[in-house]
Amino acid sequence: MTKRLLVGLFALALLWLSCKSGQKTAPPADKPLLDTHWLLRTLKGRAIEPVNVRQDPYLLLVAASARLNGSGGCNNLMGAFSLDGPLLSFAQVGSTRMHCPGAMEVENGFLDALRATNRYRIQGGTLTLFDDGAELATLEAKRE
Repeated sequence: MTKRLLVGLFALALLWLSCKSGQKTAPPADKPLLDTHWLLRTLKGRAIEPVNVRQDPYLLLVAASARLNGSGGCNNLMGAFSLDGPLLSFAQVGSTRMHCPGAMEVENGFLDALRATNRYRIQGGTLTLFDDGAELATLEAKRE
């Protein structure tokens, strides 16, 4: 009886696995805007290629303080944000003042994009920042 039960369970497991392997992977779930580590991927539709970065450029919007933290690749970023439905704006955006040859173009572009942002959209694991209808930047939720 035990042997028959084990063979039956094994057959069910194989059947279940074969059904699972034929399924398509679901798109990533939308990540919340706040308290998610967003990695910069594009600026004005162009893939970024940071050179000599100390860390990947990223953005973190802290819900508890309505403050932004992040990195432009060389310097730490900081500032405040305001959120109202799909409207998002940043104020007092600044950074530390180190110079990293090759990294400053991306960092300055990221700062400019943040300062110009007035809307956002999240689809799956991608955050897009807009100035009215113009795409400024896309960021990808960091996988944990």
